[in-house]
Amino acid sequence: MREIMKIELKRAFINTKFYIVVLVSTIFAIGAFFTTPGFKIAKNWFLYMNGDLDAAYIIEKCDYSDVAIEIWMPNYGASSKFYFLWLIILPLLCIIPYGITYIEDKSSGLINQYIIKIGKGKYYVSKFITLFISGGTIAILPLFINLIICSMALPFGLPVRSTQFYPVKEYNLFSNLYYQNIVVYLMLYFLIYFVVYGLITCLALAFVYFEENKYMLLLVPFIIYFSEHVIISFGFNQYDTSLLLATNIINLRYENFLFYLLQIIVLFLFDLLFFFRIRRDVI
Repeated sequence: MREIMKIELKRAFINTKFYIVVLVSTIFAIGAFFTTPGFKIAKNWFLYMNGDLDAAYIIEKCDYSDVAIEIWMPNYGASSKFYFLWLIILPLLCIIPYGITYIEDKSSGLINQYIIKIGKGKYYVSKFITLFISGGTIAILPLFINLIICSMALPFGLPVRSTQFYPVKEYNLFSNLYYQNIVVYLMLYFLIYFVVYGLITCLALAFVYFEENKYMLLLVPFIIYFSEHVIISFGFNQYDTSLLLATNIINLRYENFLFYLLQIIVLFLFDLLFFFRIRRDVI
C-alpha cells in the first residue's frame, strides 16, 4: 500500500497540470490582496513606518489595531472579485491535476497491472486518498499564500473584537476562538476547507458509475457544487449554508452548523459509491 501511495502522490503533485494550477492559484491569491481595501490598509502602514504624517494620522485613528487576519481574502467575501471568482472555479482547479487518472488508467490498461500486483481494494483506496489529498491541498493553497502576503504587510496577531473591523460575530462558528487563539482558528479553517474540497473533488470517482468520458468527469464536481449552491440558496432559502459559501466558516452561524454538517456527511456517503462499483475493471 505504501508503494502505490508514493507512486500516486507523485502522479498527483509532480506534473505540469499541477504546476499550472499552483500558478493560477497564486495569481488569485496575489490579486485578492491588491484589489481589496486590505491593500490600502497595508500601504498606510508601510507609509507610517517610513514617517508619512498623513498615514500616521490614519493609523493612530485605528489605535494601531490592524493585524494580518483583517486583510485576509476570505474576510472580503464576494466584494473581492479575485476571491469570489476563485471560489466559483475552485472545484475545476482541484480536479485538473489528478482527477481523471482513474479513467486514463482504465483506457491505457495500466489498471490491469495495478490490480494484478496489489489487488482491487488497495488500488481503489489509493486512488480515493490521493485525489482527496490533491483536491484538499489545491483548495487551501491560495488561502495560505494570501495569508503569508498579508502577514508580510501587517503584524500577525489577535484580532481585537471591540474594533468591529472583523466579520466574525458572536453568532458565528468558533467566534470566541477567532478572538482568543487565531492560530488554532486558522488550523480549523484550513482543515475544514481541506476536507470539504477533498470530498467534492472525489465526486469524479463516484460518478464513474454513470459516466466514463474524462472531460465530463472533470465538470462533475463543479456542476454538483454550483447546483447545490443554487438549490440550497433558492430552494431552501439557506443562502449562507451552501458548501460554496459556508466552507468559509467566517460566514457560518452556530444555528446553521448542523445543516452544513449534514451536507458534508451526504457528500462523503456519495463519494463512497466509488467503492461499490459493479463493473469489471480488468478488461
